[in-house]
Amino acid sequence: DVSKWQKDIDWKQVKESGVEFAMIRLGTQIGPHEDSKLDDYFLKNIQGAKEVGIKVGVYYYSYASSKKEARKQAKWVVKNLKGFDLDLPVVFDWECYSMFNSFSISLHDLNRIAESFLSVIQHSGYQPMLYASKNYLEKIWTSFDSKVWLAHYTAHTDYQGDYLMWQLTNHGIISGIQGEVDINLGYFKK
Repeated sequence: DVSKWQKDIDWKQVKESGVEFAMIRLGTQIGPHEDSKLDDYFLKNIQGAKEVGIKVGVYYYSYASSKKEARKQAKWVVKNLKGFDLDLPVVFDWECYSMFNSFSISLHDLNRIAESFLSVIQHSGYQPMLYASKNYLEKIWTSFDSKVWLAHYTAHTDYQGDYLMWQLTNHGIISGIQGEVDINLGYFKK
């Protein structure tokens, strides 16, 4: 999975190294209660990956603290996907657990917030997915049904739930990408 942090990517080299799919950050919420911003490299990345035949999906990094805010973000994502055919899901990525108490929401509320985002994505014709670590999938994201992108940095995961993708390290090296990059395995139907 890639974002502005990987800067310019040589997608031809990435393809030649055996990569079959990429999750591309479409955008992020600038901060709590702030607006959405397109990732600086989103257009370059999605166009570059598609040009060489790499399957693509996208993710959005959110600080949403209400269902209304999550729906607004999902609509923004859909608007910015116009003209792009995706092969893989649109992912809700919420990782601001250290700020959780300042949002004045419950864990139940957080699950409903994710549901709100993912529902808009699904009703817009895209496959929705939730990104989360093993620990948070087992303790926080428990009260709704969604496809899962599991983050668990280990050689052999012991996560018992279903997942469609597994992010197994953030220290991967791939030709065509400068520096380290997250590596994922996908369990997609051919």
